[in-house]
Parts: sequence; structure tokens; C-alpha cells
Amino acid sequence: MALISPDGAVKDFSGTWRQFMGIPEDTAADMYRTLQDYGKAPADEAWVYRCVAMKAMFAQATPLRVYLRDGKQRIPAEDSGDAAAEDLQALLDDVNPVNMNGSDLKAFSNAATSVWGENYVKKVRGRLGGPPQELWWLRAPDIKPNKDRVWIGTYTYRTGEGTETYLAKDVIAWRRLNLQDPTRGLSPISAIRFEISFGRNIAEQRTQRLVNWSIPPGAWVIPKDAEFTPQDRSLVQRVLQRLRGPKGAGKVPIMPAGMTWQALGLNARDAEDLANGKVSRMAICAALGVPLVLAGDDERTSVYRNMVDAERVFARYMINELDWTADGYNGWLVPDFDPTRKRLVVAFDYSQIEALQAPLEDRKRVALSEIEHAARTPDEYRAEFRTGQPLPNGEGATVLQLQNLIPIGTGPTAPPAETTAPPADVPQDDSSDVGAREWAQAVREYAQTGAIEPAASLLGIEPSEGLRIGLRRRYNPAQLRNGVPAERFAALKEPE
Repeated sequence: MALISPDGAVKDFSGTWRQFMGIPEDTAADMYRTLQDYGKAPADEAWVYRCVAMKAMFAQATPLRVYLRDGKQRIPAEDSGDAAAEDLQALLDDVNPVNMNGSDLKAFSNAATSVWGENYVKKVRGRLGGPPQELWWLRAPDIKPNKDRVWIGTYTYRTGEGTETYLAKDVIAWRRLNLQDPTRGLSPISAIRFEISFGRNIAEQRTQRLVNWSIPPGAWVIPKDAEFTPQDRSLVQRVLQRLRGPKGAGKVPIMPAGMTWQALGLNARDAEDLANGKVSRMAICAALGVPLVLAGDDERTSVYRNMVDAERVFARYMINELDWTADGYNGWLVPDFDPTRKRLVVAFDYSQIEALQAPLEDRKRVALSEIEHAARTPDEYRAEFRTGQPLPNGEGATVLQLQNLIPIGTGPTAPPAETTAPPADVPQDDSSDVGAREWAQAVREYAQTGAIEPAASLLGIEPSEGLRIGLRRRYNPAQLRNGVPAERFAALKEPE
């Protein structure tokens, strides 16, 4: 609010007006003006805290690996035998011996870019120089880039005891896209500061209402034509004065006749805005890149059915953020261990993220199909899904042991036995004229090439579609010749 005097001077009365009307000074524009203020956002708004915490935990749980390039392949540092790769991996795992490890650095780095739009890591070298021996996380509000002609030459960092100056080559910097000032990042909080203030003010209003014994703000109103004497005025003043303080809380005042209580409640539009607090939550989740359902919005009845899709979307979004973090290490840290930048590469390992994997049943079904088509071995299947030790006969038993790996419901199985004896309609493999080794070789050849002639020659029958179906179902020679009525598999006719 401003007042223009007759001589044209403008005087700002906004502070006086706020004080007179009881409006607090810490409005949204005042609460979140600088990077230092943005750090309070997770403590002020539950939705901001939840989004920042989820992103930090995702980054913390994703392994950061060092790989050695070998053509188009990448060999993990622990398997490469390369000293530089192992040293870099050790540095990323144990960044410093005082207050952080590798998981902490990943979490703080992601939280910093989510709140401040900037992240800085200091490289500490040995006394004689060389590759960094430690990494230290720096708070973005306490660091100031110093331009040196064209770009940043040094950084000034404010510590508890003063300031320190670091060379740009000793600082790894990540900055969100900021077109106004490329030397500083753009905080997502700057775009949602009013939404954060909205949630905070609503919480404060409800708290103050409870503190005031749930009595809404209001005023005692004198009727228009009522007579209000000085004695009445003195009485009202004394009554209101006694209502102040803890002793007067909850007491009911007795006013002169004719006075009525007028509550100063919200109008219809304000009440509607208050009920639509979800708009604020949506803006916060959109700015921070977290699906609303993962942040805690479970108003829909189908929330748990949508959770899997939301987790997959969130994981794919986080892959972009973590790849950006890995690029910072590749550009500013890897050259200290690999000056040519041709041998080592830093990347996050997403292979163990459950949200990016297909359901376990689908992965097993695909793996069994790969075994059937000789794309993988049963030993690889057992190792991946931890179903047991390697097969006793080695990889040569791939086809014969396949039926032992198929779980219930994923492929054809023999009819269930009601007693210890086998069912009468499942013939036993008493074919002495077909050797086990020759039959295994014929079945293996079918699995690899699709040829059914070797199996037909061993059985002494003509190749047919029925034989192909039986081989695909892994029936033994007796089942192929006599049929399996329980599975509606007709017998294969032998030549006379």
C-alpha cells in the first residue's frame, strides 16, 4: 500500500498496514527469497519433504560403478585388475573419513539439486598433488562462483571460521538450467514457493484455531439503532480485558443487551480454495518430478493398482537425473585418474532396480523360453533366479533337465498322480530300442535347429506334426508312441 502526497512523493505504508491488519511479515515472497531460505522448504511442507526424500533415497540405493572400457564392452573395476579403476571406485565408495560415505554423498547431491538447483563437491588432493584422495560435499548457499574473464575461475566458500577459495578444477559442479545466470543453478523451489507457503499457512491457521479453543475470529456488533452508553462501553472493555491471557481462555463473556457476535469466517470462494489444496500438492510434485500417488496422495480407490506404473515412471525419470550426475563425474573427476578419458567411465548400475524389472513370473517365463531355444543354459537360469546349485551333468544336460526347471503354470507337465503309482494313461519309458544318449542328442538337435528327422528315425516313424508337438512338450519315446490321453495327445502310429 502506498500514499501519494500532493507534491507527488510516494510513501510506502505496507508495513504499517500489515501491522494494523495483523498480517504476518513472513509472506511467501519473504520466506523464500534466497538459496538459504529454500533449504527450509522440506521442513515447512510435508509434500516437499516427501518428494526430496524419495529422490535422495533412490539415488542412495543405486550403485555408482567404475568401468574399464574394452571395445564396446565395459568391465567392472573389481574385475578389471586396473589400479586406476580400483582407486576411483574406492574413492566413490568412501568419499571421506569424517562425515560421509558414498551413499551419503549420492543422497545429499540429489537433494541439493532438488532444493537449491545446485550441487558442489570439493576434490582434496594429496600434499604433492596427484589424483583426489577425498571428496567433500559443499552447501550451495555457502559457495559463490567468481568469474575469471569468460567463465568461473575460482569459488569462494563460506565456512564457520571465515572463507576459503578453491580453484575451479578442484570443484565438481552441477547446475540446473538457468538462462538468467548460467553460473548459478535454478531451484525448483523458486517456482513453487507460493504453493509451499499455501500449505504452511493452512497448517498454521488450523493450529491457531485449536489454540484459541476452536473459537473462530469475530467481533461483537452493536445494533444500528441501539443505545450504547459510556457505562456499556466501560463494561465491554472490562469484559474483553478479563478474557485475555491463559486464565480467561474458554470463558463465555456476558455483554450488554442487544450486542451480537459476528464470526469473521471465510467466504465461499476462500473456503473453496482451501478445499482445493490438492492443486498445491500437484504443483509441488510436478516441479520435483515425483508422481502424486508416490508422494502420498491415496484418495483414489485404485491407488495400489497404479503404484507399479507410478514407480516405473518415477524410476525412468530418476535415470535421467542420475545419468546427469554421472556425466559430472566423467567430466570433472575421471580425468584425474584417466587423463585421456578413453579407459574409465563412471555410470550408475540400474540392473537391480526392481521398479524397472518385469514381474518375476514373466522374467522366468522368458528365461525358460530362452533355454528351450538354446539362448541360455539351465545353470545360468539357476544362478539368476537362485533356484539351486549347478546341474550335476553340466551344460550337456540342457535339454533333458529343462522339464525339471519349469515351474507350475508356465509350461506342460505330466498329469498329477493321485497315488504313488503312475497313472495308467501315462505310459512308462520302457522302449529298450531307443538309447538314452541317442534320444538326448535327437531332442537337443530339435531344440537347436527344429529338425525332427533324427527323433523320427530313432522311433522308426515318419516325421509329422504330432511328433513336433511331442518334442516341444518334451515327451519320452513311450509317450510319443502310445499317446498321453490325460493331455489329449494322440499316439504316433508306427509303420507295420
